[in-house]
Amino acid sequence: MISDNKSQKILLPVEIKSRELSGKLFLAVVLAGRGYDVYLGNKIQHTALDGIDPDIYFETGSRDHEDRLRRLSERGIKTVILETEGSAFPGSEEFAKAQDPETLTHADCYCAWGGVAKEVVQRESPDTRVEITGNPRFDLLQEPHRTFYDQSATQLNEQYGEFILFNANFSRTNGQKTVKEMASNFDEDHPVWKRAMKSLKTQTKIFAEFVRLIAETAENLPEKNIIVRPHPGENPSFYENSLYAYDNVHVEDRFEVRPWIVAAETVVHNSCTTGVTSALLNTPVIAYVPDGLEASSLPNEVSERCETASEVCDSIQGYLSSEVSFALGSTPKSKIRRHIDNIDYLSAERIADIVDSLTATEADRTPLPVDNKLRLRRALVRTVGSKRFEDLYVKRLRGEDRHKFPYTSTAEVESMVNRFVEDIKPAGLQVERLPYMVNGFRLHCSR
Repeated sequence: MISDNKSQKILLPVEIKSRELSGKLFLAVVLAGRGYDVYLGNKIQHTALDGIDPDIYFETGSRDHEDRLRRLSERGIKTVILETEGSAFPGSEEFAKAQDPETLTHADCYCAWGGVAKEVVQRESPDTRVEITGNPRFDLLQEPHRTFYDQSATQLNEQYGEFILFNANFSRTNGQKTVKEMASNFDEDHPVWKRAMKSLKTQTKIFAEFVRLIAETAENLPEKNIIVRPHPGENPSFYENSLYAYDNVHVEDRFEVRPWIVAAETVVHNSCTTGVTSALLNTPVIAYVPDGLEASSLPNEVSERCETASEVCDSIQGYLSSEVSFALGSTPKSKIRRHIDNIDYLSAERIADIVDSLTATEADRTPLPVDNKLRLRRALVRTVGSKRFEDLYVKRLRGEDRHKFPYTSTAEVESMVNRFVEDIKPAGLQVERLPYMVNGFRLHCSR
């Protein structure tokens, strides 16, 4: 049996830096503390999977990944599915549409964010092992771990003072890719196309009302800074061009969203996961649901609901004057737990327990063949040096790649690790850059 964790390599892909890196890094630190050799990074499953040849691989979802999970399973590599957006769907039926039963059959374990996800996955694939684990990025919302965001939040308050945060969630309407582009593989009479067009029509109306709300709030509260934070999949220039006339409106995408939530006086959103995050951080949060444009979702349910711009402004004024307080009650908490279970325990520890249970015999493992592109990258590193290769490769980041996961230095990752509470960080923890990747890192403990 492969019983020594130090001999086992784990690969953790990260899709969007601002959304996932801190949580995946937290999980990586916990796993490294148990003796695992952990590799994580952007698109690492595409650019370095064969070269790393992991013993355990974390997939970011079940949709469209059947070929990869089957190939890994055939070579004795254990696979775990940890969804990147496990609570963002408005209902169980929408979540079910994002699952692929064929992919699920190849997974050794599916880590469900909550009971809703577990029920859906078990219905879609009864033989798949499903464990409720929550998601590590919500570990950092708990005390004492939420201090991770204090340093960045202080910087934001020093720059903007008291501010109102508008979190946008309109990638279908204002995205790098349009809904029509994403659904272009389907005929116009296909159910996927019809659902996409219906969703686009509704979200376009809400999007227009949301931008109008930002403008009205800026006019009504000229002494307050208004921060607009686009979804990572959105085009921020639309907000910049539409709201340029308001000196107190600032479109920002620095840091991940959580320091902004910690620093904000009030958060306004529509059907955005940050509504749940705000509620768990005890930041006053308003869901703007324009009359006649109902969008039922967990984030809206745990927020104060407003249907008009005047209602939003009145609520903001109430929170600013301290006449109204915000507190997450037991009923909203129980609703959240159905979707995000780790409100009072660490998801990273529970996932690490599952990883500990995934063992294989030496005979099960067949090494992955090294991809030719990876061979070329390694040869280039040897020829020009890692620093020169890094400079050359970074310049190739364009468009969506640069937006979703901008260049991240080793020092930045080390700084993030240093902000975790001390009892999480194991002795001898080391962070190393993978020289043949732009944003790839290895975490392990020195022996």
